[in-house]
Amino acid sequence: MRYDIEAAKLASDRAAAVVHWKMGRGRASLAAIASSATFIGLFGTLVGILTSFRGVNGEKSTLMAALTEYISEAIVSTAAGFLVAIVAYYCHRYLCTHLEVLDTEMRTASLELANALSILRQRD
Repeated sequence: MRYDIEAAKLASDRAAAVVHWKMGRGRASLAAIASSATFIGLFGTLVGILTSFRGVNGEKSTLMAALTEYISEAIVSTAAGFLVAIVAYYCHRYLCTHLEVLDTEMRTASLELANALSILRQRD
């Protein structure tokens, strides 16, 4: 009978590991997106700023207006990169927190199962 309790505990641990693996599949991707999105946005801004210095003929006020427009359009990629990074980081932390809770609850359920089986074994 002792082997039955150990087998049940191992099966419970295996089921917990499978659920943990299935729920945590996207964590590495979210972490990579969260860490690289800001740099991609900044790279887009750099390219946008470099392309904004085009040859413009005319008065100084015309040049400044065109330059301001191009630079403001270039900053949009940084804002988009920050937004994507913040959302990906929030989702990553949310998933990690819920996985920790799941692991704790699965360990508790596994121990409760082993205790209940040992109590039933003692009654027999």
